Amino acid sequence: MGFEVQQIGASCSSNSKNPSQPSCDPNATVIAESPRVIFEISRSNMFGRAQTLTFKARASTLEYRSLLSYTADNFWGHPSIGVQLIGLADKAQDVQTFTSVRYEGAFQVAEKFSRSSSILYRYFFRRVTASQLRITPDEIPLFSQPTLVSGFGITYARERRDNPVDAKRGTFNTVDLSVASTSLGSSASFFRGFFQNSSFYPFGRAFVFARATRFGFEQPLGRTIEGGTSEGGSTSCTSTTPAVAEQVIPLPERFFAGGATTLRGFGLNEAGPRDPCTGFPIGGLAVLMFNQELRFPMKLPFIGSRLGGTIFYDGGNVYSDVSHITMAWKPSATSNLNYFSHTVGFGFRYATPIGPVRVDFAYQLNPARYQATIPPNPFEQFFRLPHFEFSFNIGPIF
Repeated sequence: MGFEVQQIGASCSSNSKNPSQPSCDPNATVIAESPRVIFEISRSNMFGRAQTLTFKARASTLEYRSLLSYTADNFWGHPSIGVQLIGLADKAQDVQTFTSVRYEGAFQVAEKFSRSSSILYRYFFRRVTASQLRITPDEIPLFSQPTLVSGFGITYARERRDNPVDAKRGTFNTVDLSVASTSLGSSASFFRGFFQNSSFYPFGRAFVFARATRFGFEQPLGRTIEGGTSEGGSTSCTSTTPAVAEQVIPLPERFFAGGATTLRGFGLNEAGPRDPCTGFPIGGLAVLMFNQELRFPMKLPFIGSRLGGTIFYDGGNVYSDVSHITMAWKPSATSNLNYFSHTVGFGFRYATPIGPVRVDFAYQLNPARYQATIPPNPFEQFFRLPHFEFSFNIGPIF
């Protein structure tokens, strides 16, 4: 059992003069706290064959997740090959634009080449639903329909960190590629790729320089299209006339970033494109992030040397698609949030056996200004992303 505190997007509130008209500020945030319960149980050596059945559950006010897996190592007598069957149910409210509900099944084959390198082959099938949307009414048919995602993926990982929970030296690299296709029963066809490279360099008596580069993109395939509305659909922010349904990459499958483990200059999952009417995040088809931090020891009365400090820089953003990735300091227009954010900050680290407890204070140097036409007001309003954010987390940022 535990407890978590997070700065998240605020919910819509009622208008005191007209309760039937909600007031939604896309920049509004609240400090939310929640108990967290994690339960895990495993049965080893199933059927006397060194196979394992595992059940995991996690619950808080932000997320509910349960996972059942069956693992068989030494598959067909090969000590480097293992297979796994996985069933997953998940409900998450960590993006203020929507609530996602996901049911997923997967079959995986893992092959270990060495102590540090392995590759994972998998088939996945999941049903994803986005509900309680806070985006344009005529966008709802495009994003909120129950979506089936079916396809194949491959993941390569090379782990050379001295301690994955709190690394002080070494490198970590991973490449993840997957394809979802309508020919396999998927509602949309798209390719997804994600790459991460992290490295850790100790120097001096107890200093560590840590850095990471993360890049991902999604590409619609075949009849799957992205952006705009079909002919005959309304584009008015005050309209309730639904657009003609299109095959698009659904909201929960898109890239989201921002918060303690990605870009600390943004609130939780608030980086990137926003709905032109409500101003809430809608994710993107590309993400680029650079993280650097210098960790140093501190020695204080009563606490000793377990408390450390850090200064950091985070740069990047979530983009509409890979062709809109830019290093521009500011967006080209208030309706376009494709720009490269720059964030500096400092934080504290307290070492524990399960990883460092982190408190970070971040200041974004170039927060974007954007426009939104929030119903029932027919006029455009202008908002600016906040300069200052803070986060609390347990474990490493990358």
